[in-house]
Amino acid sequence: MLCSEATLVNRSADRGHAVTLRCKRWSCHICAPLCRREVIRKGKAGNPNAFITLTCNPALYECADDAARDLKDGWVALRKRIKRRWPSQSIPFMAVFERTKRGWPHLHILVRAPWIDQKWLSAAWKEITGAFIVDIRKIDNEGRAASYVAKYIGKDPHVFTGCKRWWRSHDYDVASKEKEPFITFGSRWEEVRSPLATVKRNLQAQGFYITEDRDGFIAFERWFVHVLKEK
Repeated sequence: MLCSEATLVNRSADRGHAVTLRCKRWSCHICAPLCRREVIRKGKAGNPNAFITLTCNPALYECADDAARDLKDGWVALRKRIKRRWPSQSIPFMAVFERTKRGWPHLHILVRAPWIDQKWLSAAWKEITGAFIVDIRKIDNEGRAASYVAKYIGKDPHVFTGCKRWWRSHDYDVASKEKEPFITFGSRWEEVRSPLATVKRNLQAQGFYITEDRDGFIAFERWFVHVLKEK
């Protein structure tokens, strides 16, 4: 089912919330921008201090999917080497695949780690995968971390066979987690088989005042409730 075909609604007699039921597909024109923003948010949440790019040697592979799987497995091996070099460090990370113009994969990685010498990194990567072109850059603020993720996640939401588009270690997120607001308008969220625009028109026809945020999440309440709140 496409995310434009149904709406989730939680309401009481006088107020409630509604939001489009998302399919969460990168191929969806509605969900893709939300997916990108979520990846950027999660990238920033790890407070990374370095950005690593790992490449493959296309001459060693018959197809890009094989190369991507080797990049994924190679990062596992490389991370183990880094941890052996700095045994007191856990090396939290977030990894994102990018497809180049020629169709081959690059793996971009946000990490919290001691500074890693580029020559050591290149030599280790060549020993593991046969490719030696790697890049590492220092990150000194959240904005730079977000710009790196935004730049590379926004190019191509391609998924290589046998690989995730992006993933992270369980200890990557260090940002304080805000609690979701507890909604008590109704007993549960209910699926309505109508687009959000139709739901909004019906609510307005019933005399509800509606507000909407940039992600399409709407809040609605009876006009007398809204007026009392304003006073």
